[in-house]
Amino acid sequence: MRPIDHAPLAAWCGGNLALLAYWDGRPTEALEHVKAAQALATSGTAKLRLHSVAARTYAHLGMPEQVRYELEAAQQVDRDIRDDHHDDMGGEFGFSPERAAMSAGSSWLLVRDGGRAVDASSQALNLVRARPATEKSVKVEMEATADLALAQLLNGDLESAVTTLGPVFQLLPEQRVDGLLARLRGVRTQLTVPALQRRREASELGHYIESFSRDSARSTLPGVPGLEIEN
Repeated sequence: MRPIDHAPLAAWCGGNLALLAYWDGRPTEALEHVKAAQALATSGTAKLRLHSVAARTYAHLGMPEQVRYELEAAQQVDRDIRDDHHDDMGGEFGFSPERAAMSAGSSWLLVRDGGRAVDASSQALNLVRARPATEKSVKVEMEATADLALAQLLNGDLESAVTTLGPVFQLLPEQRVDGLLARLRGVRTQLTVPALQRRREASELGHYIESFSRDSARSTLPGVPGLEIEN
């Protein structure tokens, strides 16, 4: 898995191959990519990202114990060990603690563990909201918010989910990115479970999500394909 002689970049590319594989419904192949990439990772950021990708991959395979193992390993990485790709270059190649926490929440949602998903998504929100305004990622904040709402629904807490989604519905159409819309589709589906579907608040929230998604900037662009949730 070393088409280039640069281990940090090769590790990052391996993580991306894993993401593409599980988005395309090939989680077993994704696991092969992420394991190969983990053998190349040296920095704390690289390891954090790959443990997070591995957790998500195991979640797609329905293996909660392996999810827990990878997320615990992610918490133990040494972020002081850096590399020139994930840390010095950063940007899209970086992987912040709030992104890791958001990814953990998404992993727990995939295995339907609402309690742990609430904890992880709440942590992601606390981390991103603690940043200065100039460093805050609206994308991460809103996607973690949608994940938190879904986790609350899994726990049967409709009222909290309605309150949680309030800030999401304030977003302008051009801010309604694919990852957020995909998460909201999950929320919309959860609102149809027998325990919720006959409740007026669930019906109203479902219609609101549909209108919000319909009026997004992406829905107004013909021929533009949707993308899966980002890690």
